[in-house]
Amino acid sequence: VLGRPPLRYRQQVVTVAPGERWVLASDGLRSREMRRALDETAALTPEDAAVRLLALAGRHDDDASTLVVDF
Repeated sequence: VLGRPPLRYRQQVVTVAPGERWVLASDGLRSREMRRALDETAALTPEDAAVRLLALAGRHDDDASTLVVDF
């Protein structure tokens, strides 16, 4: 485990609507670039959007990961 002491996790039920896209991104993506990157990838498949998000907003001095899911 890197960073803080172990975190506490809580389950939570969330409502998902058809047509929504959820993006989970690590801190290796620059937050100031994400709005533009999300707009530019909105029409792409989840797989292509994830790759493009890394290219558009990924930091070159850190590891980065992203998960894109369409409902």
